[in-house]
Amino acid sequence: MLKRFFPKGLIVSLLVLSGLALVLFVYGSTQQNEGDSTRPELKFVRAKIGWRDAKDLQYLKGMGIECPKSGECIVIITEAQRRQIEKAGLKAKALTGLRPDKGPNLVEYKIVREVDLKADGVETIVFGPKKDKSSALSELVLGLNGTDNEVCVYDSNFNLIHKMHLRDASFSRNLRYIGGIKFEKVPQDVTEMGSYKFELFDYTGKKLWELERELHYDASYNGYSISSNGTVVEGDWNGILTFYDQKGNERKKVQLYRGTGDIGGQGMTGQFSEDGEYLFEIAHDDVDHVFGVGKGVMLFTSNGEELWRFAIEENGGEGLGISNQGNYMIVSAFVWPVPDTGFKASTYLLSQTGKLIKRYDNLYTGRICFSSNEKYAFLAHQNTPFLTELNSGEVISQWWKPKMASQYDINFNSVDIAEDVKILGLISCYPGVEKLVQDKEGNVRVLMIGFDGSKVWSDIFPSEEGRSLSPVNLRLSDDGKQMIIQIGSKIMVYQQAE
Repeated sequence: MLKRFFPKGLIVSLLVLSGLALVLFVYGSTQQNEGDSTRPELKFVRAKIGWRDAKDLQYLKGMGIECPKSGECIVIITEAQRRQIEKAGLKAKALTGLRPDKGPNLVEYKIVREVDLKADGVETIVFGPKKDKSSALSELVLGLNGTDNEVCVYDSNFNLIHKMHLRDASFSRNLRYIGGIKFEKVPQDVTEMGSYKFELFDYTGKKLWELERELHYDASYNGYSISSNGTVVEGDWNGILTFYDQKGNERKKVQLYRGTGDIGGQGMTGQFSEDGEYLFEIAHDDVDHVFGVGKGVMLFTSNGEELWRFAIEENGGEGLGISNQGNYMIVSAFVWPVPDTGFKASTYLLSQTGKLIKRYDNLYTGRICFSSNEKYAFLAHQNTPFLTELNSGEVISQWWKPKMASQYDINFNSVDIAEDVKILGLISCYPGVEKLVQDKEGNVRVLMIGFDGSKVWSDIFPSEEGRSLSPVNLRLSDDGKQMIIQIGSKIMVYQQAE
């Protein structure tokens, strides 16, 4: 029939074009269905708000928007809030065309303090919970030296409180409890059995209690997680968790699965909530598949009560996170290799009751950051940062996609969220992957972006070790007024300029 109306060459062209259109349609559909990796419509906008009198100011304050007593103010709000303000008769102009890699800094910070802990042999620095909404500082700070197995404890002014020698140190999220391994007898061959102790201290160096365990020839030992309330969980290589109270008394033993599985020792991956009340644990089960697949996550109370188990399909790698009060949990895992695609991954957002809020297909992230108020969480996919709303799982902000994306989110070494002013902070020092967050010479670049996608502030710092990776950390106060940048043993405290 076609030959009667169209020349032969035109028929071939039409068939080729139809095939190409079908390929593009399938590819586009695949891209749209890759979890939430496509760019959604942003919920947030940067708006310039104008007001007339004290009544308007009170109205804005009731919406959680603080404006100066004179002039205009620029804030990041949702588009729905902007429309509501306009409906009330106030000006609320949306500022568009702003990008995270363009334009001047919208706010300025000045350095108010600089501390270098290199003299104490510090290689890595750990901060505890923020003191309050206006502070990025914590009551306690740890300085770790893995080479010499040393732990330094500092107060909020970085005065040294105590130094202790501990192998493979573990600590509670509030940093008030610190534990570690001490070898008592090291076996000299495979026929000999040695011994080690796990010792628990408070932050002043006072020893609270200890456990003595056998040490095998390969020097493998159990893994330990410490809660902010002082309880300890020990995980062994047989999939057994043992819960101890603050005095070292055994509370409960929990069998994660039957038979030998991949958990415990230096590979224990459990994480306590910041308040110390919940333990989020992950376990592989390669023997009898209790979970029905090969892996699962569990939520326990700090005294060992199991609240629920949740099976996941993927069984390789794990990104794990639990929010401050344990209301939300995120686990990310992958399967590799997979025929045809080569790689399959999923990220799961769960509630405290074990309900699946959202599954993000084709997404693996090892970098997870929760906001202090448990409203938002940062995830990264192929070096693309985005923000999700925890109660719904909806992706509310996604900023850019690099030209050369890695399969893993290696780009973001430290992340924090200033929830009150809707700002996300990123820090990185890996060279050559994404120019927006790092310098081509391997220097450290700090970038702060608004939930609306606009650049707020950025700066570049020389890496302590040139092109190689330095331990880095970024902390923002919830109100965005204070910032801490840590590169190697150096700590810089910034305050927003008035």
